[in-house]
Amino acid sequence: MLGNKNTKKTSVFSGIGIALLLCALMALMPMAGFVDNNASDVEFVDSNDTAESDIFALPEAVKNADYEYEPSDELIGMRDQTTKTYVTEDGKFAQLNHATPVHFMDDSGAWEDIDLNVVATANGWEVTENTYTTHFSAEMSYGVAVQPNQFVDPIITGIAPMVVTLDESGTAPQPYNVVPSEEGVAVGGNVLRYPVGEGFDLDYTVESTQLKQNLVIRERPVLEPNAAWFGLSETMQIPSGFALYLGDEKLGEEMTQTQEALEIRHVETGELLAEIPVPLVVEEGSEAPYTATFFIQVFGPQVIITTAVEADWLMSEDRVFPLAIDPTIKVYSNAGGYCYRYYRNCYSSTTRYTYRYYSQMRYMPWHRYTFSSSNQLPSGATIDAIKWKQYLSYRSGSTSTTIKAVVLEDCGSP
Repeated sequence: MLGNKNTKKTSVFSGIGIALLLCALMALMPMAGFVDNNASDVEFVDSNDTAESDIFALPEAVKNADYEYEPSDELIGMRDQTTKTYVTEDGKFAQLNHATPVHFMDDSGAWEDIDLNVVATANGWEVTENTYTTHFSAEMSYGVAVQPNQFVDPIITGIAPMVVTLDESGTAPQPYNVVPSEEGVAVGGNVLRYPVGEGFDLDYTVESTQLKQNLVIRERPVLEPNAAWFGLSETMQIPSGFALYLGDEKLGEEMTQTQEALEIRHVETGELLAEIPVPLVVEEGSEAPYTATFFIQVFGPQVIITTAVEADWLMSEDRVFPLAIDPTIKVYSNAGGYCYRYYRNCYSSTTRYTYRYYSQMRYMPWHRYTFSSSNQLPSGATIDAIKWKQYLSYRSGSTSTTIKAVVLEDCGSP
């Protein structure tokens, strides 16, 4: 029996990734007892050359943002997951508070700079200098291990991935006949690409809060008349003691169809291990947002999950290729999202969207900064100035720009 829990959610694609910070200059004398930064050079992996016109071109090595301060002027002892503090030339402190993590805690308990670049190992590839660890198998079919918690077994996603079609019921996925690819696994910066077949790639992008997975469709497929859905089917293995939930409902063997976010939670304690956000479709120049659909069956620790789009939508003359279907594993909660201007609705999202159609601004990002005892101002500190900076990146390039922003306090009062 098909359990249909199909709720449309608004989403939109922008080719812009955003890193944010708040910078407070504190008029204080320099503090004693902090250590200068003697961090070693970042190791970069090679990137593959692809056409600049390809929105899915592999990026260059991921470099740390240019904060306009000397690394040796950072006060290492004032770090936390989202905060950096520098001593300026006039003896003041510049505290940089980010919306997303910039540090991870190593085995010794020290905060170190995050390095998202994918590194080759004897058994595949990995990213370990992050808020969670990611291990890529040498063979695509063995999947990718994501470990948000060192005391819990990893989530293994992308096991035996397969391009499929489904009929109207969504209960009988059929393999789509793809021509084997002659390309090998490619790595660029924080992205690893497995070739699925001619015209299809499976990209994994490592970010500080989530692992994004893109089935890149480079050209319009040829579908059978009975195909109602087209997408990616894969198996996910979740740790013992945890289960997959849709809201408060624990999912099982009955087929579930939904466009809502999923959660991996502990069965007894309710502890949230990771979230699978609403799946998005990435399409260059898309005028209207589109959300893909999950088809899910759970057999103990094994989750068979298909992320698909409607065949009629995919085959429309309005589609622009390449495009990508984007399921994600998120290990940290949102620190922002986007707002749809005309409906006056705002949504939490793993990605920020800035979308302009001709001269009309349709989607705008919002960002949340958390201040706690770990990043509060030292006793006796006074604020000399506050600056808000937004670093924008498109494909493998980056730039900074001046934009108009509104700071909201007290539950949305400007």
